[in-house]
Amino acid sequence: MKPERVSLDEILDDLDVSVDPTAGGAPLALVADRLAAGASRAEVTDAAAEAAAAVWTAERAAEVKAGLAELRKRYTERLQAIDAAEAELDSPPGNNAVALALVARAAVELWARARRGYDQVALLEDELSRTPLDEHRSRALSIAPAAIPILELDREEVEQAVSRFLGGESEAWLARELASDGRRRSMRRALGRLADAGSEEFPLATAAITGLLAEPLADDSAEDDLWVGLVVGLAQQQLDFEPG
Repeated sequence: MKPERVSLDEILDDLDVSVDPTAGGAPLALVADRLAAGASRAEVTDAAAEAAAAVWTAERAAEVKAGLAELRKRYTERLQAIDAAEAELDSPPGNNAVALALVARAAVELWARARRGYDQVALLEDELSRTPLDEHRSRALSIAPAAIPILELDREEVEQAVSRFLGGESEAWLARELASDGRRRSMRRALGRLADAGSEEFPLATAAITGLLAEPLADDSAEDDLWVGLVVGLAQQQLDFEPG
């Protein structure tokens, strides 16, 4: 298979770097006008060069440089993950991380149709159908606890953290105490597959969940609204199951 070449556009998408169309002034507007008029490639290129000079600053260059350094780190980590996956392929299925991961993904698809996850999306759909569009995001955060069954959480760790939370610690503390990058990513993957499974039946819920998942992942887990919703859901579960 011929290696797929990564385009500069794809890299910029990963960097999430862009120019505000309204900030480019007349030079950027000229590029758009020439594109709309079907001008020659040379005319468009000349106008683009002037616009680039207008929008490119030392601050933007520094922003891109820092982003590229972070992206290089992420790509390196992905290559390491690929190498690790390849190393698993000759292992027996029961000890093969790739095989087990495929099983887990398939199980999530089944779980998405199971009562808990499916019904929660159905309830969210009903709620959103009666809610103004500008409130959909906040209402959709209630779906976060639906991912709890998928996460590999240590029961004793959760109980201790939730006990301290119920004893007076803040939501921010609880979110940070139970967070890991792996857990937060797993939550998002589970919610994404849950949304996909109900996309035809529950378009409003799917759109709201997908919108949440498209938001940048906060560096601080206490500012990750989905993760905070999930850990508060854990606390609520512990309250519900406490005797008396």
